[in-house]
Amino acid sequence: MENTKFQAYACGLIKHFLLLIFTCGIWYLIWAYRICKYKKEEDDGTGMSPVVDYLLLLFVPFYRFYWYYKIVDATDRYYQAAEKPYNRDLNMALVLILGALTGGFIPALFIQDNVNQLAGLDVNPVTCKSCGAQFTSDQTECPKCHAPYHKPFYKQAWFFALIAALLIGTTSFLASCFAVAVANEAADELSNWSSSYDVGDIQNQNPVSHHVEWA
Repeated sequence: MENTKFQAYACGLIKHFLLLIFTCGIWYLIWAYRICKYKKEEDDGTGMSPVVDYLLLLFVPFYRFYWYYKIVDATDRYYQAAEKPYNRDLNMALVLILGALTGGFIPALFIQDNVNQLAGLDVNPVTCKSCGAQFTSDQTECPKCHAPYHKPFYKQAWFFALIAALLIGTTSFLASCFAVAVANEAADELSNWSSSYDVGDIQNQNPVSHHVEWA
């Protein structure tokens, strides 16, 4: 079922993934402000404004971990109100641990996936393989026989997180190899330059003589 209140914050995972990669961080800044507004959507008015929340995220070290916590907490409330299943503890652990290990890139995928499911994005009719009953793809089991249902792996957040981790790891490895190669080349050039001169050559090229005459 679609939730029109949260559709403004929905973004397809493939589109979200590509924007995070190819916009050099610009999309992440836009997305983060959108999530600040999403977190405030059903606030009782006592919380901070999205602008203040966003500025704290940008300029206060380690605030993002509190930010993750509040996002998962708000998402849990939204899912309960929509009567949808949501594993708060698992999502909290994933977002906090991955945020500490990889920065904001991979947590952004899991957070956006939760928002998309809440908004009813990419919800399609599916057929149960066990009993043939029809239900929607935002459900986790068949309502008739209760057989578990899982979205195709290429539509799940962990699949994009795995690709992101591979890209980050590959980029870091190549950058390290390049840095080592540059450092070795510089060391070789310095060694070749120093071995082409000796102290005698330098003294012959720059003779200094002092003559002292006594009256």
